[in-house]
Amino acid sequence: MKKILFVSLLILIGFSLFGTELSPTASRMRESLPEIYAAIRARAINEWGDNHQMIVFVINMQAEAFIKVMDYFGPEADIVINALAEWTEGGMKHLNSLDLEADPEALWKQNTDWAMVLFQTELQIEAKGQY
Repeated sequence: MKKILFVSLLILIGFSLFGTELSPTASRMRESLPEIYAAIRARAINEWGDNHQMIVFVINMQAEAFIKVMDYFGPEADIVINALAEWTEGGMKHLNSLDLEADPEALWKQNTDWAMVLFQTELQIEAKGQY
């Protein structure tokens, strides 16, 4: 319960800080990773329609989460892949159907909730060291 309240508080703080413009991370992503940014943007628009402030907020949150997930990908790849399977539309079956040889970045361009991938990854990493 405390984690849910903490996450909610972080979201509200983030919303107040980045509610009307793209964060520096999201702006850099738009320039340097345009296809990944486009997938995040499309998901936000699909979720929020014409609520532009929420679209910007979700893009910022998802971009930040994506960058953090990438930090975990090398050392904790198995955990990240399991979280991706849980929070990517179509799940593991869809991820397995991707041709990563033809498009090595295809894994990152999917309809994925990066904030939840990050949350699940961090919980699993924390739990991993507890037994």
